[in-house]
Amino acid sequence: SSHNHDPALVKCANGDLLAIWITCHQESGRELGLAASRLRWGEGEWDAAAPFWNAPDRNTNTPALGSDGKTLYHLSGPPKGAGDRANLAPVMRTSEDNGATWSRARLINPERGIPNQPASSFIKTREGIILFSSDSPHPMPGGASVLWMSDDRGETWRLSRGIISGIHAGVVQLLDG
Repeated sequence: SSHNHDPALVKCANGDLLAIWITCHQESGRELGLAASRLRWGEGEWDAAAPFWNAPDRNTNTPALGSDGKTLYHLSGPPKGAGDRANLAPVMRTSEDNGATWSRARLINPERGIPNQPASSFIKTREGIILFSSDSPHPMPGGASVLWMSDDRGETWRLSRGIISGIHAGVVQLLDG
């Protein structure tokens, strides 16, 4: 499309790099979906961009990718209705074969009006907790982010306490935990 941004990148277990991003003519449109490209291990050129995922008749924004070393996780926040960008509900898909196939999308939390806009920051902590940052509707100037956390490989999720100043927050684990 004519407008592409908000990329997410993950290293697959086989060494490939997989990138996804939003693609659209206008960000508020229902045609907004996700595209992908892969840099295969040992190759010097990325594969041609291709459609990645699109929730039917929705504005499929907020791409996030992550890995726990074996499983790939794709998170997104499609809205409740066709042009609605405020009432997102995060969904997750997983892949056990380096992104060749994906599970069906499932809601990780159906509640609306809470921080449900996944950002591209996804990590697995040394303790085995997987987490991703999410933009929050908090009224802080410049916006805010929170963390969604799971200690059972994405079966259940909980929100962190507190907020991070700014949207699309990047996350790393420090040496002190």
